[in-house]
Amino acid sequence: QVLAGAAAPAFADELSTPEANQQLLKTGVNPFNSACMGFGCSDAKGLSYGGAEAPEGIESLPYSSFLKMVESKEVASVEFIPPSGDVAYAILKEDNKRIRIGEGMPEEKGNGWSSPMYVMRILDNKGVPYKFAFKKLPYRG
Repeated sequence: QVLAGAAAPAFADELSTPEANQQLLKTGVNPFNSACMGFGCSDAKGLSYGGAEAPEGIESLPYSSFLKMVESKEVASVEFIPPSGDVAYAILKEDNKRIRIGEGMPEEKGNGWSSPMYVMRILDNKGVPYKFAFKKLPYRG
């Protein structure tokens, strides 16, 4: 009982539980937000981040349309461009067309929940093959 009282903030008795939790979330690191470690705990590319912007100057497919095409089995494979896979191209079954996945594509963000790994997980679950397109550099010895 003494330990629980020592860990509880002084204002907890004055506020209802939801209000106390909101106050705790605003006051820095605590048991309610320490698991976030910056991932989605703020609006800075956190949970509200909507993915990549549409690329300029090239034809692209919005991420939402890409997901519908994956669901309807219209995507033959996906090619991710190193180093992080932020840029990816879908190869369509119908005409073997290679088109960039654009607006909304999850980008690798160290301070948020966005990552191309989520796309890879979806592709694994749907049985769509993917690869990273590494280019072999000539030996410079």
